[in-house]
Amino acid sequence: MENKPILFVINELLWSSSSESSDDSDSADENTRTGKRPRILNYVEEVVDKFSEREFRENFRLRRNTFTYVLNQLKDHISTSLVDKGHSTIDAKKQLLIALWYFATPDSYRSICSRFDIGKATGIRCVRRVTEALLQIAC
Repeated sequence: MENKPILFVINELLWSSSSESSDDSDSADENTRTGKRPRILNYVEEVVDKFSEREFRENFRLRRNTFTYVLNQLKDHISTSLVDKGHSTIDAKKQLLIALWYFATPDSYRSICSRFDIGKATGIRCVRRVTEALLQIAC
């Protein structure tokens, strides 16, 4: 008799669908219908640019002046004016911040892409582009 609540919880966890909607998920349903996922808008401009030196270093594992130096070295390798399938390339600063966040934290691409307001494939391409540019400069 004592195990019934535990069994109920386990049963709910095992057999409930992750796609089931709850009563308070109207905004989540709206996002699903429109195909848009909730994201943090203007994270770089509104949050990262206002980080103190200490906060910047804690999050990106670089001093801000080191970041600027690396950005100047990579800028020509990772930025382009070409339009790829209807979207212009993300600016070099944001690409480098995305890659550094990926390198510096255990976050998933899903989490990183929500934070930087980009799609998952775009996030993967940013990290690959920065990594390849770093390798080119190192060799």
